[in-house]
Amino acid sequence: MSSRTEYAPQPAKRTDETEAALKDLKDSEFSDALSANGTTYRVGVKVLAPAESDGVNTNTQVESKTQSSDPSIALMAHGADNWIAVDWPVEGIRVSAPQDFCNQTNVRFYILVYDSHQWIYSYELRVATNKPGTYMFKDVEGDIYILSVTGVTYVLGENAVNVFNYNSKKPEIKAACYRPF
Repeated sequence: MSSRTEYAPQPAKRTDETEAALKDLKDSEFSDALSANGTTYRVGVKVLAPAESDGVNTNTQVESKTQSSDPSIALMAHGADNWIAVDWPVEGIRVSAPQDFCNQTNVRFYILVYDSHQWIYSYELRVATNKPGTYMFKDVEGDIYILSVTGVTYVLGENAVNVFNYNSKKPEIKAACYRPF
């Protein structure tokens, strides 16, 4: 039996303070990060329009096979992590995670978007999560992108998601991993 208490954050009620935080949330809240292959990408938090986050989508094309890490992933993650094989194409639609995948990774839904009009990064992965922690995603090229999800996402409400903007010749996400802080 674990002595750790599991905590599932609840969406915050809208107040003047959270409304002010939403207004202050601009591109300056994003920061650069370096992928496992040495490519720069951008991470941050985004508040989606209600239509983007509330939509029901029955597209749950997420495999849920656990696979052990390859050596480069283990080195990057500082330990053995359980990666879940997924097949997330670039479709620009909200995809709800199947319950077994959500139980293993705490990812509720994702949206993988291509935007040809962006100057720097063409792809954006938006991820809604249930718990703070480190979320890792691997694309077809084998590059790994890391999101450190803190409590700020949950304070901003149900429409807040963590995002990373990136470039890749093969941007589809093929594996996901969750590690608690």
